[in-house]
Formats: sequence, C-alpha cells, structure tokens
Amino acid sequence: MSLLESLVSLVILAISAVGFLGTFQQSARAVSDADRWLRASQIAEAATEAHKAGAALPPNASGYTTTVTEAPLPSGLVDVAITVTLPNGQHLTVHRMAPQ
Repeated sequence: MSLLESLVSLVILAISAVGFLGTFQQSARAVSDADRWLRASQIAEAATEAHKAGAALPPNASGYTTTVTEAPLPSGLVDVAITVTLPNGQHLTVHRMAPQ
C-alpha cells in the first residue's frame, strides 16, 4: 500500500467518524431533553397531589417554577391548571377538574 492510499483511507475514516460523532451528540441532547421533561412531569404530578390534599406545593428542583391557577367552570367544577416552567423557558401545563 502506498502513502497516497493510506492518506485516502485515513480521510475516509475521519469523515465517517465525524458522522458518528454528530449522531452521538444528537443522542446526548435527546436524553438531556427527555430528562428535563421527566423532571417537569414529576414536579407537576407532585404539585397536583399537594393541591388535592390542600397542602403547600413541594419545593422545586433548581431552575423549575410551578404556578397553580383555578378557573370556575359552568358545571360547578373548577379547572385547576398547574404550569411548570423549565429552566430553558418551556412550559408544561397539566389541567385537572375539581369540585368547588
């Protein structure tokens, strides 16, 4: 094998390695996003249970904020909206109907 052939094979190997590195980066980003949404849903679930029990909201993880709003419905129920704001500014809102 000549020096030129070796260089060409190294360039081809490097190009394919860069493609794999991009895939690994996308995978790591997807796992991180899934972790943030999982944490937000856990916070929303804990806030829902605390609201049902009439207790104070549990403390949030760092960077997450929780707000609870109530709106009366014509059927005599109340729409309880629990909104969790993620550290990157996205929102997760969970609605629940409760008796007045």
